[in-house]
Amino acid sequence: MMNEKEINDFKDYLLLERGYSENTAINYISDITDLIDCLNEHKFAVDLLHLDKKKYAEYFVSYLMNKDLTSKSVTRKISSIRTFYSYLLENNLVRNNPFIDITTPKIEKRLPNVIDDETINMMLNVIDKTKPLGQRNYIIIDLLYSCGLRVSELCNLKLNDIDFFSNSLIVKSGKGSKDRYLVLHDKLVEELKDYITHARNRLLANTKEEDNRHLLINYKGTTLTPRGVRKILNTIMDMTGETYKITPHMLRHSCATVLLNGGMDLRSVQEILGHSMLSTTQIYTDVAIDDIKNKYRNAHPRARKE
Repeated sequence: MMNEKEINDFKDYLLLERGYSENTAINYISDITDLIDCLNEHKFAVDLLHLDKKKYAEYFVSYLMNKDLTSKSVTRKISSIRTFYSYLLENNLVRNNPFIDITTPKIEKRLPNVIDDETINMMLNVIDKTKPLGQRNYIIIDLLYSCGLRVSELCNLKLNDIDFFSNSLIVKSGKGSKDRYLVLHDKLVEELKDYITHARNRLLANTKEEDNRHLLINYKGTTLTPRGVRKILNTIMDMTGETYKITPHMLRHSCATVLLNGGMDLRSVQEILGHSMLSTTQIYTDVAIDDIKNKYRNAHPRARKE
């Protein structure tokens, strides 16, 4: 492969210094391979280290657009290659970064209120679960999305709040409501067991607070904060290549919406979310109603489009 050494060194940089997962690093290399294919086909530079003019970078954008890629995909690829050239520049391997000021196709940056299952899976897939922080981050997303927790409730969880005999979780609300019990799905139970047995103990070794009973701790071995959770989610989204940010409450909102869309009654969702008033839970039906409309149109003979 053209410039194989530089590309392999860049992959090591992503894995070791930036802490990206193997899948994320592979995606970066795939984007660089697209640039190599373009160079081989059109011969406008000797190799990657000699692509030093902005017009060449602009030509590559046109090359990608002609491949019928979406604006979102093109933007993601250019972002990957911009990172690659920044790395080369920092290591004095190129004179400049020709992709630094490149204009990419405009894409809608609408912040979604509900995160679809595809995006959830994409977030989970970029996490490197071979590392302690990766195991913890995986659990953060799954607890927020599967249990609909508030971020304060998530950070306040203690080890003895988990009942592995009944696969349930007791949540002690910080908003004055009564304690509530939530169901843990089987995959999450296994992830929690593995995290508590291995990853958490490794993180706890970084502090003198050996009596810390909080479930989620940071790299220093101390209790994770809501601010820390928000930073973790944004870092994970950056790793996916997406251009929008998410919040813990969006995962809670998404949990409520998928439960309603899946047929769960409003009062049961109220219990899961810990709302004292049913009217508070009803705000989540605003998104769920769109799914109901689509199902109705497909199911009722008078509503079907000809």
